[in-house]
Amino acid sequence: WGKYLLKLGANIWELIKIKRTEMNSGGIFVAGDWYHNDPETLAQYSIMYAAIAVNSLPESYVFSPMWKTMDGKFHPMTVTLLRGIINIGMIAAAANFTNAERHRA
Repeated sequence: WGKYLLKLGANIWELIKIKRTEMNSGGIFVAGDWYHNDPETLAQYSIMYAAIAVNSLPESYVFSPMWKTMDGKFHPMTVTLLRGIINIGMIAAAANFTNAERHRA
């Protein structure tokens, strides 16, 4: 029974990790809209965030082009909105990690 239970536990942990990954890529809800958080989009956010630091961009600065939300609307990507997306995304990812570890135990 021991080997069976160890294998079962390992399989369950793999399912938990899959769910955590799904939760971390299902979108970020900010300012009334859902924004993408797939790896490619996260890389774009990182580049824009670096541009903020390097160029000391004001909160009202608008990146070009308009940013498409998950439901197909277009919004201007301001520094304020980008900070919100990144901050909420980090909080959600940390919560998903904590939740996965709790279920692992």
